[in-house]
Amino acid sequence: FNFNFSYVNKYLIRGKSGKGKSTLAKILCGEISPNKGEILLNGENIKDFDYRDYILYVDQKPNIIDGNLEENINFYRKKRDKKIDLSVFNIDKKLSDKISRNEGLSGGEMMRISILRSLIEKRPIMIYDEPIAALDWENSKEVLEKLLSLDQTVIIISHKIDEKILNKFDEIIDM
Repeated sequence: FNFNFSYVNKYLIRGKSGKGKSTLAKILCGEISPNKGEILLNGENIKDFDYRDYILYVDQKPNIIDGNLEENINFYRKKRDKKIDLSVFNIDKKLSDKISRNEGLSGGEMMRISILRSLIEKRPIMIYDEPIAALDWENSKEVLEKLLSLDQTVIIISHKIDEKILNKFDEIIDM
């Protein structure tokens, strides 16, 4: 794989299951190293600096902790924003509501919480792995419109994108 991503552009990486989309996402964000070659950010190998200041990765398996909704949105984040707008992604809960991975949350709710968490402390490059896989059509549309409106480089990994949304991407990469 050899590709140059441009700042503030929106990319869709799509393909069938098992084609390496998630592996590519983990390589791009520095979570794993490529077998050969290198990942350059502004001409520098991401191994040579703390790339986490520049790249944010949202895994397809959301991390939810036992606690309240606000703690889940803010965990591992330096910034604590008291103005969290839950209506952005139709999260029908209060910030003080107790939640846990094993009780009372659908896969779609967990993913929306994870995506909302990513918007608290944005990075120049935002990578989302299967952000709409567990969402219905209406929530998928809202989430994608929000992500595609960001002023960052956005890379979305997905096997399921509505044809009406495809024209909102600057580039589509098929795997």
